[in-house]
Amino acid sequence: MEAGQKRTATVGAEGLAALLVRLRAGDKTRSEALGLLLLPGVRLLIQRQTGRSNVDVEARSLLDAALVNILGQPALEAAAVPEMVRKMIHETYPGGSGRKSQTAGTSALELPRGTKIAKRILKRLPALVQDALRRSYVLGEQPEAILADLGLAAEDLRAAKSKARAEFASKMQKPASGAA
Repeated sequence: MEAGQKRTATVGAEGLAALLVRLRAGDKTRSEALGLLLLPGVRLLIQRQTGRSNVDVEARSLLDAALVNILGQPALEAAAVPEMVRKMIHETYPGGSGRKSQTAGTSALELPRGTKIAKRILKRLPALVQDALRRSYVLGEQPEAILADLGLAAEDLRAAKSKARAEFASKMQKPASGAA
């Protein structure tokens, strides 16, 4: 396993709460780990808000600002960090793709329809497949690393991804009242 892949796998296994404790204790190496954990999602949300594909500079800048916020709010719990980052993205890049921002029109507890559908699909899958899909889509790990770590065959991973995408697309095409 390459160094970058090993770091990503380690970050995925280490909880966000543990990262925050270590960051607040002064462990500066954990800021890189926090970045590795949050960067794929931050990049995706900024891409959706701006409609641009190359947003690495913006994503890293936003993560730096989020780190300052995290360190400046000792009472901030790990569970609140993703919502804080989402709010920062929506405040920094308002409007964007025409999608209603979570902070503008829905409660913090109400998830977008696509997120609800994806969660239901994942819940029905075996834990091993859930982990493989999370590592592929959320953490952006290379398929080879996922296959080696989880002992999956390449065709099994491809089939799981294909089935999940097809089911998601099918449910997203149905009217919102029946699917979400």
